[in-house]
Amino acid sequence: MIRPGPPPPSPSRPLRSWLEEAIPLPTSRSAMVGADLATRLARRIALPAPACDDLGRDCGPLQPTKLSAAEGSQRLGRQLRAFVATVVRARTMPELREECRLCSLSANGQKEELVERITGAIGGFSSGRLVETQGSTPPRRRLSIKSSEETPPPPPAKRRRLSVKSPEVPPPEVKAEQRLLSVRRLSGPRR
Repeated sequence: MIRPGPPPPSPSRPLRSWLEEAIPLPTSRSAMVGADLATRLARRIALPAPACDDLGRDCGPLQPTKLSAAEGSQRLGRQLRAFVATVVRARTMPELREECRLCSLSANGQKEELVERITGAIGGFSSGRLVETQGSTPPRRRLSIKSSEETPPPPPAKRRRLSVKSPEVPPPEVKAEQRLLSVRRLSGPRR
């Protein structure tokens, strides 16, 4: 037989008194252990679920922390460096040695050493520049611009003919009258 329980708690009535009325107290010690667990579970279930509009309650995941410009640049640089290292590791040893020679780096050692050298040499990802290595030459200085009165104008550039050679042999020249089929006279004398 199902007994009607006490009415749900109201704002004027405290939750604790409602729970004490809703859950009867056990009389024996063994019943107390089981009832104690049942009581705790019932009290846990009886607590109201948090709502999104509760004042002072944070709902959802925490907002990500804002990065400073320097931290963001460093993080992006590390990610790009890791990506370049992954791409470079897919290359073969001869390709890595050639790339080291092109970057004026030492081309001897194991594959991981070559990858580290190449990854370290590539610095300015956003600008596309290479980081200057120890053996590189200094940049050339610009010549100052002199007035046109002091220096004569440069001689005109020689024109060169551009000839394109094709690997294919050109087709033979087509005659003005081309016969696809032989023509026979069916009647009359032959000429």
